[in-house]
Amino acid sequence: MKRTDSPWPVEVIVHRGGSALPPENMLGVVNLAWQLNADAVEVDVHLSADCQLVVIHDETLERTAGAS
Repeated sequence: MKRTDSPWPVEVIVHRGGSALPPENMLGVVNLAWQLNADAVEVDVHLSADCQLVVIHDETLERTAGAS
């Protein structure tokens, strides 16, 4: 049920594009979240040392890629 006391009736926000649906923070899983009728999708965006936008949750690549 959507909230009726809010001007923004968001029901489902998908964290990291669906952190239980690997690979997280990737365009494919964000699209899947929309296909599953998510109301909003949250992703993590950081600025790298060389001033590039990077979409990743962790500070290193250890957990997701096995590298630092």
